[in-house]
Amino acid sequence: MKSFTLKSFFNQLHEKSVNNLVLAFVFNNLVLAFVLFAISGGYLYIAQKIASHSLFSVYVDDAFIHLRFAHNFASGYGFVWNRGAAPVEGFTSFLYVLFLILLEKIGIAPISTLPYIGALFTILTLVISLRLFEWINPGYPFENKVAVIMLGLSPHLLHWSFSGLETTLYTFLLTASALAYLSYRFGHSPSWLVGSIFGVCALTRPESIALFGITILFDLILDLANLRKRLTNVLIMIFSFGIVFIPVFLWKWSYFGYPFPNTYYAKTGAGLIQIQGGLLYLVKSLLNISLRSLVPAIFIVLAFQWKLYRGYQARLYILTIIAASCLIIVTNGGDHFPGARFLISMLPFLFALPSIGMTFFSNYFRKINSVILYAPLLILTITIWFPSAEAIFNHPTDLRPTNSTNLQYFDDWISGYILMGKELHHKASPEDTIAYITKHHPKIR
Repeated sequence: MKSFTLKSFFNQLHEKSVNNLVLAFVFNNLVLAFVLFAISGGYLYIAQKIASHSLFSVYVDDAFIHLRFAHNFASGYGFVWNRGAAPVEGFTSFLYVLFLILLEKIGIAPISTLPYIGALFTILTLVISLRLFEWINPGYPFENKVAVIMLGLSPHLLHWSFSGLETTLYTFLLTASALAYLSYRFGHSPSWLVGSIFGVCALTRPESIALFGITILFDLILDLANLRKRLTNVLIMIFSFGIVFIPVFLWKWSYFGYPFPNTYYAKTGAGLIQIQGGLLYLVKSLLNISLRSLVPAIFIVLAFQWKLYRGYQARLYILTIIAASCLIIVTNGGDHFPGARFLISMLPFLFALPSIGMTFFSNYFRKINSVILYAPLLILTITIWFPSAEAIFNHPTDLRPTNSTNLQYFDDWISGYILMGKELHHKASPEDTIAYITKHHPKIR
């Protein structure tokens, strides 16, 4: 018979508490892994529910610009808007158009695949965001997974995943570029990989050229003391970026006659008015994201209080990318689309801040199980996400009557475009050319 001692009792108690902690850790992470898997499945489910050819398609009108250019090129007419006209780069994302051309060339209708493309790159963004958060907030896998779940449940990310645009493709590539840079900083990836991925990113949206320049500047400033040692790696990053980007850039310039897309010249150049509009757009979009995505402001504030020195280089780089992206948005004048389109690529970086803030929160309430601590937050986030998901593939089928009285102050622009399209289909043939001049309204100054 074993003799009972106070020391053996406490040893057994300690062993049981350790085992309970291990079981709780495994259980918590399994729960979060299941939620992430369910979110990914939700995106694919929504993608297959979308009626791409419906009058109530969820695609924004700019998606059809990409589709038209891709179709004309695949049909042998070149990058033209009208067949027989001069080539024009009337689209922002060259890589996205090339991808749509490839789909059409192999016999797949691009218009039917757009929801799956958007969903796929959203899921890939969530996967690599988890790794990105591990660099930014090391040692706290539970909090990082919660932040990724909140990112996946963002109504803005959900909306733009199915818009038909390159938004989630660019978000994935920019996140991958930042992840490659942080991996390089910590000695896990070669420097040429950073430049290469940024080069592909720049072919998707040109503003990432500036973000690559900011990354190079950040790297140089961070290592001023060892500048000579780091200079070789910086030159390799620049060289690898140039190998990917410059040949395509020079070809486009010679083909189209201009260095930048037509959209750049059409939407910039308004001076201070443009900057003012961009600033208003940025503030409004940030507030909208914070409220609708339930990114608690307290977590963002706490992100700057909890051991900032842990992984400070990674956190400083993320803050730099966020600040640079905001500056680009302001100088470009913002966007006319609602839903914070230009901020979607920043979401993985913005949601890294709550991840850090939750670390402080968890350590302050360390006696409370993490699932119990954050379950209300996740449940509340899900309750906002599901109505947004329903709205994507459940559109109203009734339209207002098309008499002049009801259309005099018509503000439902989606239904308005549908009505105009039906009328043009009734009155015109595909070969007709239509010129339209707006009539001056006496109340508009």
